[in-house]
Amino acid sequence: MKLHRIFFLLFVPFFLLAGDGLRGSYYNKTSTTYNAYPISGTPITRTDATVNFSWGGSPATGINADNFQAQWTGFIQIPTSGTWTFYTQSDDGVRLTINGQNLISNWTDHGSTENSASLTLSAGYYPIVMEFYERGGAAVAQLRWQGPSTSKAIIPQTYLFTAMPSWFIISDVNITEGN
Repeated sequence: MKLHRIFFLLFVPFFLLAGDGLRGSYYNKTSTTYNAYPISGTPITRTDATVNFSWGGSPATGINADNFQAQWTGFIQIPTSGTWTFYTQSDDGVRLTINGQNLISNWTDHGSTENSASLTLSAGYYPIVMEFYERGGAAVAQLRWQGPSTSKAIIPQTYLFTAMPSWFIISDVNITEGN
């Protein structure tokens, strides 16, 4: 009997990968720390398919309805090279960073407000961070995009990833030969 160990390397085309959303981290704050920056504390964490929220209460079990912060982190897939415009709709403060570049910074108390910024990007994957705070009253946090052949819309889950997508899968197989 002879034992063979074989390793397979399977490349997965990037267009077959579907996003799982962004990592959402939610933090309780107080009436004096609601807009403290940088965001810190012990979060309640989950995966959010998109950033498309209009809360009428608490955003998560164990988080205040007012005086909280949220941070969404992960990677965004840009499907086509060109100029992309990113839009945040927020009530209250918001910051958006893509590929280390701070695009939107409206870290102020305000009613529902749209902010936007444009960036020229090549097709590919980029780190993304959206930060938000809620002081009181209505709470809105939304993230949209518009780009080549893409109408203005909430960024779909398909293009959002909690971790950098893997381009290949390594498999290890043992094969026994003989009696």
